[in-house]
Amino acid sequence: MNEALHSLSSQRPILVIDDCPMYRTAAKGMLQKMGISASQILLAKDAYSAKQFCITNAIQLVLCDYNLGEKTNGHQLLDELIHNQALQPDCVVIIVTGDASAEVVRGFAELDADGYLVKPLNFKTLQERLPKFARRKRMIGNLLESYAKGDYQFTIEQAEETINKAKELQQSSLFLKARSLFKLGEYTEARNILVSLRQGSEKVKVTMEMARIAIAQKQYSLCESLLAPLEKDPINCAAALELSAEQFIRRNSFVEGFEKISASVSKSPKNIARQISKVHIAMAIFDIDSAVIAAESALQRSRYSFRETIELHQLNALLLLDKVHLTPPNSRMKLLMNVSRCCTGWRNQYTRDKYKAFELLTLARANAIRGEISRARVYFTEYQAWLSDNEEYKPNSYEQFELAKLYYLLNMPEQYKASIESLLSNLRQSSETVNTLSLIRYIQQCSSKIEAFKLEAESNKVKALQSITQGNFKLATQSMLKAVELNQADSDACYRLLECLTHAWPEGWSKKSVRELAIRCKELLFHEEITNSVQHRKHCQTLANQLQLTELTA
Repeated sequence: MNEALHSLSSQRPILVIDDCPMYRTAAKGMLQKMGISASQILLAKDAYSAKQFCITNAIQLVLCDYNLGEKTNGHQLLDELIHNQALQPDCVVIIVTGDASAEVVRGFAELDADGYLVKPLNFKTLQERLPKFARRKRMIGNLLESYAKGDYQFTIEQAEETINKAKELQQSSLFLKARSLFKLGEYTEARNILVSLRQGSEKVKVTMEMARIAIAQKQYSLCESLLAPLEKDPINCAAALELSAEQFIRRNSFVEGFEKISASVSKSPKNIARQISKVHIAMAIFDIDSAVIAAESALQRSRYSFRETIELHQLNALLLLDKVHLTPPNSRMKLLMNVSRCCTGWRNQYTRDKYKAFELLTLARANAIRGEISRARVYFTEYQAWLSDNEEYKPNSYEQFELAKLYYLLNMPEQYKASIESLLSNLRQSSETVNTLSLIRYIQQCSSKIEAFKLEAESNKVKALQSITQGNFKLATQSMLKAVELNQADSDACYRLLECLTHAWPEGWSKKSVRELAIRCKELLFHEEITNSVQHRKHCQTLANQLQLTELTA
């Protein structure tokens, strides 16, 4: 093997990933010319074959095309390989790209690649740059391996030995030591090491790590001052803006956090995890329109990648239904069609056990919002039966939240309250990520909105009762209708609205609309004892005669 490549092993394979046969052949020829045996060189034409090679081999070097065809691109592939730890910790990752624009360089810099080469690749460039990319990482391979395993104390001990043996590895070893100390909660000692490294070749990584320590210690002003210069850096701005968003979230400044994460996404839109964070932060500030747009963008961007999950599909559907609920009734149908498309989407991609429970809740809530309470209850009953038949099934947070909102719409206030309290308790006990903190805030916001709706509904009900006393049933019907729209869980308002309808219908309403409203009120009273009263039966009989609606007396 060429002397320049002594840092590479003659026993471990090298993987070339490119959708173009000509480039794969050319890269293999150049590697062989450098002294690497043909048996060491693996060629992958797409993401699937690349992943199979990584599963079955201890790859030491990856040359990956950034675009990589129409489906899974190089960014998505490397994101998955790194996230799933499919590459050895000491594997050298080099991006090969025909586009060296700032956005592309920023994208693979965030994947922590060891270098990049611009197409068309030539032998002289590869021969000169490859050894530089490989040498340092291969020499600290033992440190990277122990750190990846989470053995931080051992990493610290090895780092100290490496520092004494090889001066050229001092900065890299000290940096890994500082990161290990941070993981162990030794923030002050970690920061002291990082301060000594700030003028070195890894100053950007060092500054970012210092900012993370500042967040952990709640030194938010220090964090801001550290990140401010990096937010203007053309290559590192997106990562710095994301970390800045996190520090705002942790100090409960969600509006500022949304501004930062939005700027970060615009700088590096291929980072799907960041797009999903934007969705959650938009939810936290109750900007439903922005959350819906961001969720749809995340879904579109994640296509063909491992980040397109059933949970992301569920989040998208949940937000669409929330938007439907906050939209005036006459504008809901188009949005409900989008919810229907969500169901089609996950049916085409996932097995029934992955989507069925959430889909039943989605259909139940969609019908409840439309006022089709009986159909909502049918889906709800199916959901409960599904849970009984699948006892090992564990609903995620999105599904638990959907269930809580359905309880509210079906006039089951005790179940609603218990499910919200349980969900918040579970989230608070989980890891405090940006997404978790934002979801907690959103649930609290929704609960506050419901309480506000209740207060407004009560005010309208009081007005309606005053109008009834005065014999003004036309005004009473309008006020009581608004009370029910704001708070379906108020059984007394539903009962009183049926009474008002026996005297006056809402202004401008057709007979068909009034029939639907009357059935809806009756169904919302499904669990209530008041349905057994003589007065209630009398109201239903009167309306049944007026509307030719036998369902009211069933």
